[in-house]
Amino acid sequence: MSCLLSRVAKLHRQQTNCLLGKIGLHAGQERLLMELWKHEGLAQSALAEKLCIQPPTLARMLDRMEKQNLVVRKSDNKDHRITCVFLLPRGREIRSEVEMHWKALEKQVIAQLSGPEVQVLRTLLERVLNNLQSPEMHVTCWNSDEIS
Repeated sequence: MSCLLSRVAKLHRQQTNCLLGKIGLHAGQERLLMELWKHEGLAQSALAEKLCIQPPTLARMLDRMEKQNLVVRKSDNKDHRITCVFLLPRGREIRSEVEMHWKALEKQVIAQLSGPEVQVLRTLLERVLNNLQSPEMHVTCWNSDEIS
């Protein structure tokens, strides 16, 4: 099961990169933009949490996106220790293209599934996600003696 999930995730990311590459984005950047389209001016820490990525990973992503003129970071007016992320005009302008590519990918993902199968898949994936996020599911490193 884990191998299958890993393969699905890898292929999904490759397809995402292929489609979004047409507009100069990398997989993951679209999710950041989607969060800002909903709530512009989020703190970097809140963005990292929403995207389930580590703060240094987000910082590198934002560095690239600033160079692409998609976003800008600014200190919070009330608390200068907090850095907030805002869209630049280009970050707003590419919304329809990103959404078009995202919908195309979604269509490809569920192409051979019926409506009820899509609902079942969504429910099962949500359960798997919840299982992996549960406190008792913290992955530990086992030594080879414990695995066999």
